[in-house]
Amino acid sequence: MDDIPPRLRRMMLIAAAGGFIFIVMGSLASNAQVSLDKVVHFMGYAMLGILCIMGLHPKWYFVAFMGIVAAGVGLEYAQHLVIKGRTLEVADIWANSLGLLAGCLMGYLIRYCWAYLRPEIREQLIRHRLVQLEEGEVLYRQGEQSRNAYVLHEGEVLITTSEDDCEEVVRTIKPGEVFGELTAIECRQRTTTAKAVQPSIAYRITAREMLGMEDGIHEHPGITMSRVLAKHLREHLK
Repeated sequence: MDDIPPRLRRMMLIAAAGGFIFIVMGSLASNAQVSLDKVVHFMGYAMLGILCIMGLHPKWYFVAFMGIVAAGVGLEYAQHLVIKGRTLEVADIWANSLGLLAGCLMGYLIRYCWAYLRPEIREQLIRHRLVQLEEGEVLYRQGEQSRNAYVLHEGEVLITTSEDDCEEVVRTIKPGEVFGELTAIECRQRTTTAKAVQPSIAYRITAREMLGMEDGIHEHPGITMSRVLAKHLREHLK
């Protein structure tokens, strides 16, 4: 099963916590005989179960489950020995175990939902990045500010440069080839124009993605190195 990104995992845990809060509120309102101690323990062990399923490798699920149950039994027994008047109640141990089991089931449900939805989400992202061009349509023009690079998926794109009203063909892009990447990395103006020779489809890649800036790191040394290498390559191609 594919791993879940950290940000989405945190959102799911927050949603799970909110759901359990509503469950507890309903339980307290409908049955006044349920002690608050058992409810709090149930919630705590349920959150532990969710965290185990979401954060651990599947091969450690059983070990973690049994370890938490054993620790819970030991804690209840320690309270019986340390706190005067505290009796060892089997009902508390059952409540803790049931809370842990409920959390594990919730964690499995979240993982199942993510595995079910992820292919569709990925497909939507891919479709969002696809740029469809009609015959003769210009994708970008010489002199424009560059923000994206492209991978041609279908069709054919002509790369040209113009000077003094004289247009010169630089290269012809075939499916599977990358274009527009150097100016995007250097964050400079386009030195060429890209125009579709026939109906074409290109996949757009942002400069932030190529430079590894999607995670919020803007000053990584690798960004400067990428731009320097792009500059050297451009000078070599001249």
